[in-house]
Amino acid sequence: RLTETIPTETTQTVADLLSACIPRRLGMDWTVLPTDDGFAVAVYALSPIAYSFGGQSMPANPYELRLPLDGRPDVVSMRIVESDERAYKRVRMLGSRVVVVGTLRCAEAITTGLPTLVQGWTDELAEQYETDLLVAEAYPDIEARVTSDIYRDLYSLLVVSENTDLEEKGWTPSVDEAGDYTTSAQWQINVRRTLDWTPLQAGIDYTAEPLDLGDPSATDFLPPQAYLRRYAEGEAIAGGFVATPDHDVYIGADEAGFHLEAPRNTLGVRIIGSAPWELALNHMPDVVPDDVVPLYDWEATVATLAWETDQRFGLEYAAEDATPSDGVLEIEVPDAHFWVLAADTVVGCTQDGELQTRSTASVLRQDNDRLLFALAGVLSRYYGSRHRAEITVHDLVPWSGFLGQILRGVETDGGTQEMAAPVTTISWSLSPDGTSTTTLSAGYAG
Repeated sequence: RLTETIPTETTQTVADLLSACIPRRLGMDWTVLPTDDGFAVAVYALSPIAYSFGGQSMPANPYELRLPLDGRPDVVSMRIVESDERAYKRVRMLGSRVVVVGTLRCAEAITTGLPTLVQGWTDELAEQYETDLLVAEAYPDIEARVTSDIYRDLYSLLVVSENTDLEEKGWTPSVDEAGDYTTSAQWQINVRRTLDWTPLQAGIDYTAEPLDLGDPSATDFLPPQAYLRRYAEGEAIAGGFVATPDHDVYIGADEAGFHLEAPRNTLGVRIIGSAPWELALNHMPDVVPDDVVPLYDWEATVATLAWETDQRFGLEYAAEDATPSDGVLEIEVPDAHFWVLAADTVVGCTQDGELQTRSTASVLRQDNDRLLFALAGVLSRYYGSRHRAEITVHDLVPWSGFLGQILRGVETDGGTQEMAAPVTTISWSLSPDGTSTTTLSAGYAG
């Protein structure tokens, strides 16, 4: 149900990797136990009681022990405490940022309203480019400039319009306190970044009802797509690049020989070809070099993109008597995702050039179970007081089999001290004078 992302840039031991795979913050730990033919890694719950939340449960640790120390003169030290030091009455689970896939349109690709996709370059840059094109053949240095990165964004970089109301479009969805999808952003409504992938899978008809959500474990998703308005053959250069297009006929930018890039700091797309003028149909002067023959008008572009919003998919649990002074424990669950397919999203293009659109908004993925399961584990670890014990005795005692068990009590000559804490460490010490000790620690898993 849960996965952990493990960075491997630095040197790590096997113990480091196991601790990353089995995080204590979620109420679990691990130990190594001997077997007849070697050893086994055993995973155990850190809580002596089961915790459930939203139908998801973290089971109790069923393995318990009582440590008999009565009548033993070799006890060096014993300390048992109960503390609320690590207890929280409010827990906030934070999944990944909300991902939205939607369609933005330039001015010539809409029939009503305002464009949501506009030019990402200045008019001055376009004017300079037109001037350079006319004299490039006579001046080698200018010819090199025409193909340089100076004009990389020209007719290529399309960005979201400042006049676009993201919330009104349903492009800033979030999850309310009940865990339900809502189109109303609770805080900011900014786009964090444009993604180089979309949460759409190949082979699925996203126009169908009911919607097939595909394979929830899939990792191969469709890339962003831009659609260019296709012109009838022979009309592309008629009347000095003023053509009469068929508004319903489009072609995928990749099929037309372009590739796409996601701009780093804004919502938009960069459509990259071999020269800026390829997308400058209807935007070039009447007189241009013979080899400059634009075929597509950037201003008729339709782009289906995915982006991260500033909303985090998550949920919060608070006890009835929780107060602000109790603090909040925040736990990140990065593999818990919330993906939304916005209304009126273009999800494909037929061979005849007809754009296929999903008219209604749909939730593609909502990992509530992951958050709830993680929350059950966190509550088992951090909700309520916690016992800790540290007991040291003389000699090297074979207590390693106690690891992972719940220490329920310690029997001494003065009586039994009741407690409930997982045995997390057994350590042995040998002094230069030949004396040795064994230390059992319980409840110190963090």
